[in-house]
Amino acid sequence: MSVVVYTMLVLVFIYTYQFKSFPGLWMNMTGLDKEKLADLGLETFNLTDLFTRIFIPTSFLLVCILHLHYFHDRFLQLTDLKAVTSKQDNTIYSHAKVNGRVYLIINSVKQKIPIQQNELVHPEGSLPDITMMNLTTESEMLDEKRLEIYDEKKTHDQDSDDEWDKGDSKEPDHSDEEAEDEESEEEETTTDSRNKWHLVIDRLTVLFLKFLEYFHRFQVFVWWLLELHIIKIVSSYIIWVMVKEVSLLNYVFFIAWTFALPYSQFRPLASSVCTVWTCVIIVCKMLYQLASIDPATFSSNCTKPLLNETTAQNTTELDSSVLYSSPVDPSNWVGLKKSTPLLAYLRNNLLMLAILAFEVTIYRHQEYYRLRNNLTTPATKTIFHDITRQHLDDGLINCAKYFVNYFFYKFGLETCFLLSVNVIGQRMDFFAMIHALSLFVVLYRRRRKAIAETWHIYCCFLACTMTFQYLICIGFPPAPCKDYPWRQPGANFNSNIIKWLYFPDYIVRPNPMFLVYDFMLLICASLQREVFEEENKAAVRIMAGDNVEICMNLDAASFSQHNPVPDFIYCR
Repeated sequence: MSVVVYTMLVLVFIYTYQFKSFPGLWMNMTGLDKEKLADLGLETFNLTDLFTRIFIPTSFLLVCILHLHYFHDRFLQLTDLKAVTSKQDNTIYSHAKVNGRVYLIINSVKQKIPIQQNELVHPEGSLPDITMMNLTTESEMLDEKRLEIYDEKKTHDQDSDDEWDKGDSKEPDHSDEEAEDEESEEEETTTDSRNKWHLVIDRLTVLFLKFLEYFHRFQVFVWWLLELHIIKIVSSYIIWVMVKEVSLLNYVFFIAWTFALPYSQFRPLASSVCTVWTCVIIVCKMLYQLASIDPATFSSNCTKPLLNETTAQNTTELDSSVLYSSPVDPSNWVGLKKSTPLLAYLRNNLLMLAILAFEVTIYRHQEYYRLRNNLTTPATKTIFHDITRQHLDDGLINCAKYFVNYFFYKFGLETCFLLSVNVIGQRMDFFAMIHALSLFVVLYRRRRKAIAETWHIYCCFLACTMTFQYLICIGFPPAPCKDYPWRQPGANFNSNIIKWLYFPDYIVRPNPMFLVYDFMLLICASLQREVFEEENKAAVRIMAGDNVEICMNLDAASFSQHNPVPDFIYCR
């Protein structure tokens, strides 16, 4: 309702501002000049421009009014999770009722063909399953007709023989018999053609119902797949946008998702915070594009120092500094800038908002689907629900399905170690050394149970280092025109040392793309934390098998008693 009221006020203000006396009245009442009133949306237009100007808000107003009047209450009633009707009690969405409607439509079509027994309804009044009906094929019908013709001829020959034996001198009327045969053949031909059309309709009905069944299964599979991976999609896209657009406003998103990944209880809160904060950023970016806001009025012109007053190697390096390359706009450090076209500037934030809305839609749809079908959330987050540890050795196909389901469950810890090595190799800086030390500490625990006890600390360490590194990428605001201490004269730092230490700098800025490798490690470590928690659940161990280590002191000959699968060496 507030949207409707606001849209009405906008239309009234734009329309009344077109009167000659109203611009002066608005300027006297608000104390604003024409440029600032134009930024607010109050301008004078000719008739054609006025129509195009108010067309979009008018259409939006009509859509909102129609929705509120005709659809809003019903929509809230249908999507209320507290009043979900199960499929068995539902009067609209039951599959049996859908099949029944399809059968009724087919029967109405077949009734237009004048032939006996053209309905699909049983004598008892129930609708049969066409897929279970044994439909007579065309060849079988032809064989039956040939047998009938053969029996008729045989009966006719016997009658003629009897009449000949009795000495009946009266000759039969061959012309009448031929006419009757021709009529019967025409009726049989017509019946055959109509029966063929009935078979075509029946088979099309079967195919259509099969298509509906497979399409429904495909929908369920896609929704389940999205539920499994939507958190990875959302977090990956948001982190990628934050890395490409480093600013103070985006720091909220980075903090929210780096801590929401290892701690799943914070994920709904992170989604809500990011949704609200995205809307705030979009509004701020749009307001910053107003003509009344001129960055030149509050930009700073920093004085370039001499070479002996800084640690820069040459003038070219000094000219590349953010402080001296151009006037310093403090709003750029915050995350705002002038840009045209506006839609391209807001594209990442709009896509982020759409993905967050899609995430909520997926979770709500799955909850609604399970309530409506009286289902529970699966114990394991797998694709092939009928594949367990017992199917691992039943063949290559079942083996592949098992590893599609439980590859990370079995080898997630090793994957995290490999990604940690990848971070070290890609970065080769001070934080790479910190990652190497943390990996050494984790490996020093050796046993899986001991690693699981300290894994949450490792996840917290990764999240804290990532947020600290992003803060380093943001750096101090350049508006005061003060360089960092390691650029002051007398500091024993050069650009290579600053780059290796990953220090904030206006000349050699820290590379935010390194955070992508850290994020890959963080998301796998977060998944491994969930694996460590699931290993303690009996239902998961029954489905996926346990990850208990086999003692290293076992004799090789007695190893088979702990391994149920023959090893082809000590299996005899």
